[in-house]
Amino acid sequence: PQHFQSSRINSTVEKLLECSKGTSSYEQVHAAERALENMAESKAIDPEQCMLALSKQLLTASTADENAAVTLLTLRALTKLIGRIPSQDISKALPSLKPALFASLNGGEVDMRKAAVFLIVEMHSRLGEDVMQELEGLTASQEKLVQIYINRRISR
Repeated sequence: PQHFQSSRINSTVEKLLECSKGTSSYEQVHAAERALENMAESKAIDPEQCMLALSKQLLTASTADENAAVTLLTLRALTKLIGRIPSQDISKALPSLKPALFASLNGGEVDMRKAAVFLIVEMHSRLGEDVMQELEGLTASQEKLVQIYINRRISR
C-alpha cells in the first residue's frame, strides 16, 4: 500500500498529542489516543515514520512535567506500533528512548509507569533479552515488575 508522507505523519502525531495538553476534556484525550492507536496499527501509515514521529514527541514530552499526558499517549501508541517495526529499527531506537523510559518508570503516575512497562514488554517480545541488557540500570523492583509482565505475555 502507498504510505502517507512523513511530514504529514509528523504533523498529525503532533496535532493529536496537542489534544492531550492542558485543559483538554477526557473525550478529546480519549479520541486522540484512539486516533494515535489507529495510526500505529494502520497499514497505510509507514511504521518506521510513525515510530520516528512518536519517538521525537516522547523525547520532547518526557523532559517536561506538564506533558505527562503527552508522554502517556505516546508510550501507549508506541506499544501498539512495536509489532510492525523491524527488529533492527527497534534496536537502533532503543538507546534514544532509554531516557524517556527511565523517566516514565520513575514517574509518580501509576499509568505512566505501567505504559512504560508495557512498551518494554513489547520490545522484549521482538528483541528478547537484548532489551533488558540495554535497559541496564533499572532498579531491582522495576526489573522484577517487567519480568512479571514478560512472563505473563509469554504464557498467553
